[in-house]
Amino acid sequence: MEPVPTNRVLTLGVLGGSSGMVAGLFVASSLGALRGVPLDWPLRLGASLVLGSTALHSSGWPADVVGLLVLAALGAMGGIWFAFLCDWFPGLAETPGTLVLAGLTYAELLWLIGFYIFGFLLWPWLTSTDPVTYFLAATAGGASLGAGLVLAGVHRSRRLD
Repeated sequence: MEPVPTNRVLTLGVLGGSSGMVAGLFVASSLGALRGVPLDWPLRLGASLVLGSTALHSSGWPADVVGLLVLAALGAMGGIWFAFLCDWFPGLAETPGTLVLAGLTYAELLWLIGFYIFGFLLWPWLTSTDPVTYFLAATAGGASLGAGLVLAGVHRSRRLD
């Protein structure tokens, strides 16, 4: 079997990761709003990864734009890694169901590592956020990542071609 062109894997990863990030932001903003948290809180959390905890207390578009850029970059990188994993381990893309489940599991693992390992070491304010909201956001994002690759037809082949 011929290797899959890297640009195909990168494209699928960026598109899948972007769809996952949009779904995760929607869920996090919606659940936060139900608890009285500002709609842009997930964007402020993203901005805080580069601007520090002061981004959490800022209001307005500058922090939101930085947060959106940070989260878009993280979504694209996460999607690219997932696409490469699906290419290296074809069983992940065996069926639409395994692909969605693999995306969901992958995003939840990234959430655990990001919030509870890197968060503890680098960004301690992340560990004080509501874990249920962001776990559900990661779940929605991962399912969307897997579903995006299903819609791209990845499950029809053992490789990403």
